[in-house]
Amino acid sequence: MPTWHYITRPFNTAFHDLTMTQNISLPIKNLLGLSLKFCPNPRYMEGRLKSYTIFHRDVHLKAHFAGESLEEIPNLHLYIKSKWHPPSWTLPWNIRWRFQDFHHHMNTIFTKRKSPSNLLPIQQKVLSHLASSTTHVVLQCDKNLGSALLDTSTYIQRVLQDHLLNSTAYKQLSSGEAVDYRFKIMNALSDCRSTHGSAIAADEMKYIQTEVDKVEYPFGTFYATIKVHKTSTHCILTRFTPPSFGTMGGSIFE
Repeated sequence: MPTWHYITRPFNTAFHDLTMTQNISLPIKNLLGLSLKFCPNPRYMEGRLKSYTIFHRDVHLKAHFAGESLEEIPNLHLYIKSKWHPPSWTLPWNIRWRFQDFHHHMNTIFTKRKSPSNLLPIQQKVLSHLASSTTHVVLQCDKNLGSALLDTSTYIQRVLQDHLLNSTAYKQLSSGEAVDYRFKIMNALSDCRSTHGSAIAADEMKYIQTEVDKVEYPFGTFYATIKVHKTSTHCILTRFTPPSFGTMGGSIFE
């Protein structure tokens, strides 16, 4: 065991083996015990940070509009962010000089280089195996009680029994009915904009229309979390993939 792993390994891990075999290897337990929010180091560290571009534009905007007052404060939740960048010749010379110096020092510090892994080689193989496995599924436990490993067939059976076969709460739609509901919702949004358009600001209306136009697949993603303190599952319907990309959960579900 490498020294860095011996020193930094966690001792209080949360992993629940819910498979039928109950014979999960120790590397799987050690890996999933890190939680699905654990962030494996990328193979290569990027050079200049992506946030540098955002920081560069924010400073230029503040310098360009310094001393001016906003006539109207926009709704910070319903607006389309502008990509406009002030011309460099409109900025004070000291701002441009300081940014050139800052840019030079940033490039000397953040260079693309190979990053040391924070996972053991066997853990990397386990992660790759779980990402391509069709016999087991990795789940997030309800109440933030860690991760769990479950047989895919058992997962499907429990989801059907606990949720989808409940005719009082769920109704199976054909593809034609689903598309019909989609157009009904789109028409309802269009009618709402036509009826209440005068009460909605122009920027907010533009934001709503842009968000509607960006939707390519309007149907949500259904997945379930396990209640390890009970014998049931908890369902979640979302437009987004549950785990964050860059985390171990994102690597498994990607």
